[in-house]
Amino acid sequence: MRNSLSLKRSAFIYFCVAAFLFLLFSGIFKLILNVEEKFSMAARQKENMKQDILAVVSSSLTEEEVLQVVADHFVVDFGLIGGAVLQSNPPQYVLLETMGQLMEYAALVGCETLFSKAWGITQKHMLSAEGYFYWRREAENPYHPDECTALVDVFRLFRALITAGGVFGDLSYEKDAVKVAESICTFNQEGGLFSDSFDGSLNLSDQRLSLFYIDYTALTHMAKLLPEAVPVCRKTIEVLMQAPVNEYGFFPLYYDIGKKQYQFSSEVNMIECLYTACMALESGKDIGALLDFLKQELELRGKIFNYYNYTDALPLTGDESTALYALVARLFAKADDPEAARKSLQLMLNFRIREQESLLCGGFGDFDSSGSTLYAFDQFEALQTISFLGRNQF
Repeated sequence: MRNSLSLKRSAFIYFCVAAFLFLLFSGIFKLILNVEEKFSMAARQKENMKQDILAVVSSSLTEEEVLQVVADHFVVDFGLIGGAVLQSNPPQYVLLETMGQLMEYAALVGCETLFSKAWGITQKHMLSAEGYFYWRREAENPYHPDECTALVDVFRLFRALITAGGVFGDLSYEKDAVKVAESICTFNQEGGLFSDSFDGSLNLSDQRLSLFYIDYTALTHMAKLLPEAVPVCRKTIEVLMQAPVNEYGFFPLYYDIGKKQYQFSSEVNMIECLYTACMALESGKDIGALLDFLKQELELRGKIFNYYNYTDALPLTGDESTALYALVARLFAKADDPEAARKSLQLMLNFRIREQESLLCGGFGDFDSSGSTLYAFDQFEALQTISFLGRNQF
């Protein structure tokens, strides 16, 4: 009898151990399958995005070659777009800025497949559970995000959705734009104004509003779509409209929300200044002083630099950039100065990498003996300018 009970007990123990091992290894096997499936999906979506980018009907050989570089070197897992290719190494980060630029470009060239794909991927991988958009995340596993927003990047998404709704005649994009506007109002608001950023880890909004973050077009559309946002939209636009400019047309760096004062810097970042100027021009604000300064630089120096001294407008560096000339060209085009627009466009085209031995040949960036460095920001600003000027016959 005792031996029988012992055998039964042993059999029961063996059964439990076997069941435990089965469940353990079954779980591990499923985990492995899930990981493999995730990586397989990441690779499939990466390849699909490449094909969608290359399917864009290019208006020129330059545009076609830049798109090839973007597809070959900037597309990462899940079809996201990396921010930079440094020394020919794969991108380390994905930026919301870049995804928004891709959406802007897709709407500009009328490619709904690419736009829809980019927007879907952005929502899935750049939108937090709380409802704000990450400004950056890792391009490779484990894909960690930075838990902060950047107002200018979210405005870009909103504006791209509004544009897409009109271009493609799809009301769902306008509905999505409303959701993005609600996110901005929830997270990027401080003291009755929109603010630069929201830190999700601290649950705090910033106390500053950078002038180049103030997207006049986005704000006017937001006020129409979201009645409760009208007061904050109007106040934010007023910060742009009332901003003082010096004799060269340079703007303040930002508006301190707490102090209710404009803040200045001795160093002028020209790309930020040009973004502000583009929005100021759309709002009807006079930017004649800046346009005159830019034309003078082109005539006297034959170039425009990335940084200037605020007080005397002397260059602080000898650096130029693709995006700088792309923005200058579009600004002159919008200001009805085709000659200056064409001259700026040519300066932008000078930044193309033409060395055939470079894997990045055809893209926009710097090339030297140490290798190539390309930024997605430059590629998409150039693509927008090529398309914009081409379609407006500049």
